[in-house]
Amino acid sequence: MFPAEERYGLRAQIRRASVSVATNLVEGSARRGEAEYLSFCNISCASAFETRYLLDLAFRLGMLAPGAHNVLEPKLTHLCKSLVRLVIALELRVASNRDSDVPRTRTPKPKA
Repeated sequence: MFPAEERYGLRAQIRRASVSVATNLVEGSARRGEAEYLSFCNISCASAFETRYLLDLAFRLGMLAPGAHNVLEPKLTHLCKSLVRLVIALELRVASNRDSDVPRTRTPKPKA
């Protein structure tokens, strides 16, 4: 329902933010250190919250149908909460690794 003039505005920003969620998780998972992975997970989390906000804004501006909003909003809320839990768990793990002075790295899983 986005107007044609929004093709490169709000609609494009929603796409960029939503793509950023997944791409930052993938890029971060390919990093060797957990601290680097944590940094990319933080970026991914922020992009998920940005996407949720932008969809809510589009709904309030009448550019997103109520039915679409009702389907997408709970899914985005769940995603945001899950990413926050992931970030917290990684923060604890990184802090624990720092405290123990044992160098640990993440090894990316090979593709099947």
